[in-house]
Amino acid sequence: MARSSIFGTIASWSAWLPGTDSHRLVDPHGETIAKTPDISFLPIRMRKRLSLQSKIGLSLADRTIQQSFHARDRLPNVFASRHGEYPRTYSIIEGLAEQELPSPAAFSQSVHNTAAGLWSIAAECAAPSITIASGEATLYSGFFEAASLSEEITGPVLFVYSDVPLPSRYGDQDRIGAAVGFAAVVDSAKEDGTAITYKLDHRRAIDNADGREAVEHVAGLVQLLIGNAKQACLNDGRIAWEFS
Repeated sequence: MARSSIFGTIASWSAWLPGTDSHRLVDPHGETIAKTPDISFLPIRMRKRLSLQSKIGLSLADRTIQQSFHARDRLPNVFASRHGEYPRTYSIIEGLAEQELPSPAAFSQSVHNTAAGLWSIAAECAAPSITIASGEATLYSGFFEAASLSEEITGPVLFVYSDVPLPSRYGDQDRIGAAVGFAAVVDSAKEDGTAITYKLDHRRAIDNADGREAVEHVAGLVQLLIGNAKQACLNDGRIAWEFS
């Protein structure tokens, strides 16, 4: 069966995962407990308007770039999210049903690429930017897009994934589990002795979807990166992904 692979290195990474009483911020240096994403680098006016999904994405983007020592205003970037700002959109729809007009700020930040747009403003980044949504495979599809772009430009690319659960009315259609995020600076360059090498394969799926939530996919990728697993896999019923 046809298989496609892409190789490269991860210069730095960080993840936002649920914990017992709070959240866990994980990176190559270890794990810390965090109640809220650190967005102190943003202007105060911008911080007040952000959704949790955008806060997670932007905080991980800033943290990951700081650890990679790249200039954040020059890195092309790929932002990925299955649902994007849908909880905000849902709130707007509920308001319209009650004859309430949305505020300009809420309306302008209800689009799927909100986090990417805010990052370009905050980081003063005019580099190319891509926003990805690919159902259950959003995390892996987004990473593959970033890796492919890195290969094309022969340079580093910032990848950012973040998602939050849908409103409770959607029940088991959610498939997120909890607020979650992952970011990495990926590079097609050869191993330099400090970066983590990776191989990402994908092929047509021959089995049913694994049915795991996004939180489990991010946690699996983290376990691979810290050396506790040999691979991380995802099968959405259409494509089988394998990270090693």
